[in-house]
Amino acid sequence: MSGLEDSHIQTLIAHYLKEKNLTKTLQALELEVNRKFQYDSLDEPLSSIINDRTNFLKLKAQQNEMDPENSESKLYTPQQLSLIKTHQITVPSWTILKNRELQSLDLQNQKSLIIDSSLVELKLAESHILSAALFVTNDKYLYIHDIDNKKNILELKDPLKNGVSIKLVLGIPNTDYVLLCGMNGLLIATQLVKQDNGDYELKKLAQAQLHQRLISSMKYLSLDDNGSGFLCSIGWDLKVAVHKVDISNGQLKIKKVDDYKLITNGCCIEVLKDEETNLPLILVGRIETSMISVFTVSKNRLIEVCKVALNDSEFSNHSFQAMSILQLGRQGLITFATNHIPYMRLITIKLPTLTEVLESNYKDIVADNTGDIINGQLETIASTHKNEQLFQSRTPIIRNVIVSNLNGMSPQDKFSNAMILRRGRTDQEDGVWIFGDDGVIRGFNLATGEVVENVKAHDGRIKSGFSGVNSKGDEVVVTCGAVDRLVQLLENV
Repeated sequence: MSGLEDSHIQTLIAHYLKEKNLTKTLQALELEVNRKFQYDSLDEPLSSIINDRTNFLKLKAQQNEMDPENSESKLYTPQQLSLIKTHQITVPSWTILKNRELQSLDLQNQKSLIIDSSLVELKLAESHILSAALFVTNDKYLYIHDIDNKKNILELKDPLKNGVSIKLVLGIPNTDYVLLCGMNGLLIATQLVKQDNGDYELKKLAQAQLHQRLISSMKYLSLDDNGSGFLCSIGWDLKVAVHKVDISNGQLKIKKVDDYKLITNGCCIEVLKDEETNLPLILVGRIETSMISVFTVSKNRLIEVCKVALNDSEFSNHSFQAMSILQLGRQGLITFATNHIPYMRLITIKLPTLTEVLESNYKDIVADNTGDIINGQLETIASTHKNEQLFQSRTPIIRNVIVSNLNGMSPQDKFSNAMILRRGRTDQEDGVWIFGDDGVIRGFNLATGEVVENVKAHDGRIKSGFSGVNSKGDEVVVTCGAVDRLVQLLENV
């Protein structure tokens, strides 16, 4: 056993002794090991870990009763099979599309490193929808590329006009708005405008300081047909921030809703809409823990309603962390890519609805003045919790939600940044794309745990990329190399 593990075990025991008010025994332990214990690094107590272990042993005993010839029993644990049956979950199965072709995209500046990229449908006129690929480079260039006709429609040097490099770029779907975020955490909202001569220009509309330091990731959730929605982000200032983007009458305004301080830096974020309440659900993974924080927004407050455990079979919330989050379809299925070495793992969970979380963990909270139980519960939680994570937190931990835990077959090391994307097809939600450190694009079948498509796209690590569909509805996958600095397009022919 390593010294770090031994120290962590001692801390768990010391915390247990303190909880039980066994002060003399705690003092004896401190004298014996010659250290004073600090409890700031504990997300859960020893009793919770022991309870997990006990439940696991019960499930393991049940496994002997299953048919050893059943292929499902080899892929899933008894607990996972029970979860799938109870919720009638259909695990997405990959559908192979034949006649794919890999080709390079010419952005006219192949020596530059693509820092970030994304795909969005920009509505430039009443009937003109452009499938636009957005790229930002290390030498402060922004490229807007027509993915259908494979040509640049805009090539712009230093679009922020402040000498700061762009860290992230995304477009608001079905609008002509493009959001650019600099290395300093400043967001610039722009509009893509077509001039009389047919050329395009980028018009600055608004700006907002999302974070005081470097922003790690941001996601956008549209709320109406105009494109208004929530912009959710994480940064090196240890905060999750939510900003409301209001779009009406051709005007765009950005207003800060709230922020929330994390214990450690966030490393991945995803935002989706709760189907029952229509409130946003914001999932955040952070370094040094396998716990996923689940937030919602109510009455201009960002509220952490629960944490979801990805470690039911690990018994330690420090052994790995999620590096990428992906929503699958409409069954509440969420897949996480981990930082496991030497191969990434894909952990898929059944995310409970907001109503289920509140009913299970906040039963004693009453309705608000209007009789709305959900808002009453959220308002009470907001009034009793600070806008920061605490080591001795009362935030409930949701367990027993793991549908599968699979080897993603993508090699990585401690410097890797695991990347997974949903398939771009709109008719089926049927798989996961994995961008590997070895330059390989892998199509992974979650239903069988197998890599069913394997395309060598780059010599070396893939830095960024996206998947989606073009204006014809055909699937496209674009990857940007970190070593060869090529931009590769995988599409149907």
